[in-house]
This record gives sequence, C-alpha cells and structure tokens, in this order.
Amino acid sequence: GIQLLTADNSSKPQINKYVTTVGQKTDNVAFDQEITWIVISDVPSDMGARYTEYKIADTMDAELDFVDGSISVSVSRDGANYTPYTTGFTAPQSVSGTTFDVVFTDRAALAGVKKIKVEYQTTLNKEKTVMDDFIVNKVRLDYETDVTVDSDLEENPPKVYTGGFKFVKVSTDD
Repeated sequence: GIQLLTADNSSKPQINKYVTTVGQKTDNVAFDQEITWIVISDVPSDMGARYTEYKIADTMDAELDFVDGSISVSVSRDGANYTPYTTGFTAPQSVSGTTFDVVFTDRAALAGVKKIKVEYQTTLNKEKTVMDDFIVNKVRLDYETDVTVDSDLEENPPKVYTGGFKFVKVSTDD
C-alpha cells in the first residue's frame, strides 16, 4: 500500500534587531544621546492555535542603560505597515541589569499579524562605557509549540560605536 507522510510545514519564526532605523546594523553615538533599538519578529500563522509561549528575550551590553518606560510594541498585518499594540503582552517599565523579556501572553490575539516590532531606548553608561568601542546589543526569540521548544538567536546583532577623542597627556616639563 501507499503510505502518506505529513510534514510540519510551519516555518520557524525569525528575529532581527536594528539600531536607529530598520535595516541599520551600526551607528555612531554620543554620551547624551538616546539610542533607539528596533526588534522585528515573525509571527507564525498558527500562533494562536499551536504556540504556548512566545517571548522576545533581550540582552543589552553592560555599557547600555535602559530608558525607563521606553518599550513600545506595534504589529503589522501586511509585513510593512505597523500599528500600535498595547495589550496581550508583558514588558518591563524599568530594567536593572542587562536582560529583559517581552512576553506575548494572548497569542490568539495575534491572528492575522505577520510581524511584531518592539522598540526601546538606551543611553550609554558613563561609568562603564569605553571610548572607541563597539557595543553589541543581542536578542533571542524563545517559543514553544505543541510539538517543540525552540529559539532563534539574532545572528548579526546591531552595534553602536562610541567614537571619541583619545587624549595624550603631554608634560610641560622640558
């Protein structure tokens, strides 16, 4: 007889992070500047039916300080245009340390949504920041379905460059 095999064709959701604007991976920043980080995550079409967890796990460099209350979430139904999204998830108002999660608790409410965008701001920590250095900002998508537990780590995390001047101390003693 002929045996029919069925495959799980739901694609794995991907996550990407940018700095300043979507598509940008590096930027030069100054100490007094707020730096905008943009995370864009795919929403699987079977999110409501099969997903039991969907969490964006963000890991900031120690040289970055989170700007309190700066997280905003928006969603796109066409993959291009975003509208604000204010319910169905938990996100911190403030962050002590370098990690925080945005957890989508009402996954059924994301039916028809193709992408999620999470934006937040940081500043450079004056005590910890080294001048002329690249600061990397990582993100990971953790998810769980009825058949798998998996994650997608941003493969090319964005970074900011702390430009600046190197001072050479010159003695006036001849």
